[in-house]
Amino acid sequence: MAATPSWPTSWSRRRASWKNKRCPAAAALWKEAAILFEKQLGDPARAIGAYENVAKLAAEPAAMEALARLYEAAGEPLTAASWLEQRMSAGAPPRSARP
Repeated sequence: MAATPSWPTSWSRRRASWKNKRCPAAAALWKEAAILFEKQLGDPARAIGAYENVAKLAAEPAAMEALARLYEAAGEPLTAASWLEQRMSAGAPPRSARP
């Protein structure tokens, strides 16, 4: 009889397989956290981290726009430009250009 993998080993494999997948539910929770960090708590560094998770999990254009805005405000124009480039590659028109 084959031995079953130990709990830490099987968990590590599952976590590694989920790491690069799109996960809309997790992205939605990270988006809520990002908004809370930015608007309610005034913590742009934590908001950036949360929005980066949203962008990784769902490639959401609004998260990329927020990241560009936050990085620009933090004095990091090159990083802001990088997020804007990724936003443009996402395809949908910016929220400000929609009717």
